[in-house]
Amino acid sequence: MKRYFTGLFEYNLWANQRLLGAIRQQQIKDDAIFNLMSHIMSAQFIWLHRVEGLPTSSYPPWEVYDLNEIESMANESNARWIEYLNNYKLETLEEVIHYQNSVNKDFENRFVDILNHVINHSTHHRAQVSLMLRQLDIAPPQTDYIVFKRL
Repeated sequence: MKRYFTGLFEYNLWANQRLLGAIRQQQIKDDAIFNLMSHIMSAQFIWLHRVEGLPTSSYPPWEVYDLNEIESMANESNARWIEYLNNYKLETLEEVIHYQNSVNKDFENRFVDILNHVINHSTHHRAQVSLMLRQLDIAPPQTDYIVFKRL
C-alpha cells in the first residue's frame, strides 16, 4: 500500500511539473492560474505538517507565489511526502491522524484518506488550471495518470 501511494506522489510531481513547464514555456502571467498552482503546493505542505504532527505550515493556503517558488515547492513537498511514506512504520496506512484545520477546528481522519485527499485535491485544481489555459487558447499538457504509467 505504501508503494501505491509513493507511486501516486511520483505521478503528482510529474503532472505538476508538466503543467508548470507549460506555464513557463507559454510565459503565462494569469493571476488565477498562479493562485491555483500556489494553492496546490501550499496544501501539500499543510497536509504534510498535519500528518507529521508539526506546527502549521509556513505556506498559507491562498498565498500566491511566483513560478520559481511554485516549482521549488512542488519538488520539495513531493520529495518530503515520498520520504515520509517510505519511513512510515505501518503498512496499512490506517492510523487515525488528529489535526486542526485552518480555523483551528479539531478533526481526525485515517492516514489513507488524507493521502487520497492530497492527490485528488491536486488533480482537481490541475484540471481547473488546464481549463484556464484552454480559455487562453493554449493546449495544456496531458497530465492523465495513464499517460504517466505508459512512460
